[in-house]
Amino acid sequence: MEKRSQPLTNDTARLVPKTAFDVPVLEFDFPALQIGVAAYEEGPTGCTVFRFSRDPTSVIDVRGGFPGTIHGSPEEDIRTAAICFAGGSTYGVEAATGVAAELFAQSGYSDIKLVRGAITYDFWRDNKIYPDKALGRAVLKSARTGVFPLGRAGVGVSLTCGGGFGGSERTGQGGAFLQVGPTKIAVFTAVNAAGAIVDRQGQVVRGHLDRRRPGPTIGLTGDQSRGSKRGSDRVGQEGTGRAGGFAPAARGERIGNELRGKRRTCQRPCI
Repeated sequence: MEKRSQPLTNDTARLVPKTAFDVPVLEFDFPALQIGVAAYEEGPTGCTVFRFSRDPTSVIDVRGGFPGTIHGSPEEDIRTAAICFAGGSTYGVEAATGVAAELFAQSGYSDIKLVRGAITYDFWRDNKIYPDKALGRAVLKSARTGVFPLGRAGVGVSLTCGGGFGGSERTGQGGAFLQVGPTKIAVFTAVNAAGAIVDRQGQVVRGHLDRRRPGPTIGLTGDQSRGSKRGSDRVGQEGTGRAGGFAPAARGERIGNELRGKRRTCQRPCI
């Protein structure tokens, strides 16, 4: 019997993090936010980190099929040092632990920080390489202010949409920035939908639309205003709805999230 060859993995490959990408960039003025991107070209697979200078309160809203997060429960909506988006499916959460380890080292091992993360599926490849702890440490070291690489960089290096229907197409990561008076708002998204991507007129621009099969799209919205945790939660939900970013996979799916208990006001910016 012919012996089957094993796929290339993190244990068998000599992996070197790549932190520079020849892609368009979004330039923006948000000094409290640093962004880093890193990838293993051997995958390709990668991760993107968002590092905050003042550890703002973060609020997470998880919905849809097969989500993958680390520190993703509403009970952990507390001060957050960084958020990491990674490929590699459930194994990609290891990248967030690398970000946390590097933060710990940079503090002289004296300050414990919370790092939250979310993952995407990018195992359409022949190999089984995923964003690991080493890549997480590298992506944090690469973080800088004012620049967000667009398209195939960081977590976006190997993302696709429409993959569940025999005709996957490449996507990537995207971002937008707006300032209204003193308020600065930044939005970043990694698109990994099993269905289609549509424009504002509802026309399919990439992928294949079929709402019966779920796929993850992850995003981050940040601003430096002060408000309640519940208010920040609602802003995120309503923004996703206005963007047409989700649709129920079946009747009865929960598309809302209620935070119960005492109302608390964020003493620092909420994300």
